Amino acid sequence: MNIYTCVEKLNINSPTSVALGTFDGVHKGHQRVVDATLNSGFSPVVFSVNRPYSKQNLRLTTDEERENILENMGIDTFALISFKEIYNLSPIEFVRDILVKKLNVKHISCGFNFRFGKGAEGNVETLSDLCQEFNIELTVCDPVIYNNAPISSSRIRYCIEEGNIECATEMLGHSFTYDFTVEGGDRLGRKLGAPTINQYFPDDFVVPKFGVYAAIAEIDKKKYPAVCNIGIRPTINNGTAPRSETFILDFKGDLYGQKVPVSLISYLRPETKFEGLDALKDAIFNDAMASKKIILERNVL
Repeated sequence: MNIYTCVEKLNINSPTSVALGTFDGVHKGHQRVVDATLNSGFSPVVFSVNRPYSKQNLRLTTDEERENILENMGIDTFALISFKEIYNLSPIEFVRDILVKKLNVKHISCGFNFRFGKGAEGNVETLSDLCQEFNIELTVCDPVIYNNAPISSSRIRYCIEEGNIECATEMLGHSFTYDFTVEGGDRLGRKLGAPTINQYFPDDFVVPKFGVYAAIAEIDKKKYPAVCNIGIRPTINNGTAPRSETFILDFKGDLYGQKVPVSLISYLRPETKFEGLDALKDAIFNDAMASKKIILERNVL
């Protein structure tokens, strides 16, 4: 995939169709916008703004995971431009100076609630007028409805924070996955016969409800059933920052320093403080068997 991170390097000569949006999570609504660009007949480009996140707007995907999803959909050019570079542009400056002059746009696709330009003053009506002025085709995509309401990143975020992974998966159209770097731990899992990988959630990333999940880990393009505990390890009582601790079934090897994608499949139980390590060990293996059963029944491996 060709990835552009600054306006200066944008320079595409072939006629393009540009999908506009945040695409955080690349959920089913986003996929509708991307599909409109892919089916336009022009070279497809996804354009997004790398804006700062807040506690009310925590990320659903890492940059790498978002790029993987878009690439698998057929996108080979992704412009992820810093908010600082374009936040001061008026709607007409954005369309004329970025989309027309830099991307040679002939078709644009966006969602029904897309906003752009300084202070988010531009909406789809503004964009429609500008497209007529610059002779650009425009496709405004209707929302994708799930449970009688439009799919949105905020709805998905809420489901993840509530541990409702199945609901989040339905709206995403794919598994909720994170691929943080594996960090060293105290190797307690290894001592218990269940070695785990430790991954910490960045401050700007959504943290699922604390508890144990059926999960899938991907290593060297191969998927393994796994069981994942998300929380602060109350039995050990030495955790403060939320972490993902994953026991990967049927795998042996050193993964320190690697980025391992972990996909959550289903919430199994709350995080629990056990009386001792033997009880913790029994729980880990019971959870592992429960996870493997769910993964096999749903045929998601």
